[in-house]
Amino acid sequence: MEKLDYQLMKLGNKLDYWRWKYEASHPFFKSEYFVMYEKAKVEYAEYFRANYPNAKIEPKEFKKEIRMSDWTEVFEEYAD
Repeated sequence: MEKLDYQLMKLGNKLDYWRWKYEASHPFFKSEYFVMYEKAKVEYAEYFRANYPNAKIEPKEFKKEIRMSDWTEVFEEYAD
């Protein structure tokens, strides 16, 4: 069983909190929250690099996007 890293989870929660505050805030306060979000991101990254030097992060593969106009053409063919 893997050991849980509570410090990493705490930093992740802090990062999520400041991201939420930035996204949900009034434009007047956005710059302050963005600074706090960037600080939290740096803390998280430093801790992660220091404690997980061999971690491999796999890039996420995205599905091909389908334009909405292509969808309507497919549905129009079945409508007749």
